[in-house]
Amino acid sequence: MKRKLKNKLKFLVILSATFLLWGCSSVKSGDVENGDENAVKIEKAENVEWEEADKQTLRYVFDRDFEGKAGVCLPAAALSNSARMEVATSQFNSVTMENEMKPESFLGQQPTIGDDGFPVLDFTLADTILREIKTYNESCIKEEKKIQVRGHVLVWHSQTPEWFFHEDYDENKCGSFDKSLDH
Repeated sequence: MKRKLKNKLKFLVILSATFLLWGCSSVKSGDVENGDENAVKIEKAENVEWEEADKQTLRYVFDRDFEGKAGVCLPAAALSNSARMEVATSQFNSVTMENEMKPESFLGQQPTIGDDGFPVLDFTLADTILREIKTYNESCIKEEKKIQVRGHVLVWHSQTPEWFFHEDYDENKCGSFDKSLDH
């Protein structure tokens, strides 16, 4: 049973690695002695006080080899799945919300218009994930284990409600841009 769980976790890590979102910074030529760029990267990773167990994680490898973060897409559904959260917190140090920061999540399928005439935004799902990450980060002693959150695009062609593109947010009125038109 333990072996099956371990194999499932390995599979999840490998699967997650294929969807990594990571950033890296370049090494300045003045920082590289004798042209050994890898030595500089390994030295940087070793200057951080990594625990031996952490040296088996994606976040360590990405820090060492790319001087960057190891990231993963995190949906709200993952918060209630302890195995998925274990993989996220044990392997990664950067997350991007799956759909919770896309327009359809903030705007809803039907418009709610505020007194100012603009749509009311609902950040409930995004806030749930942010609170979970904040709680996790507050429990971390080591900075390299803390998880950064990356935002998402403001307009997503297939996940922005149709009403958003119409005059007065009314689907019966044609707006300045009607995304249903073929171009």
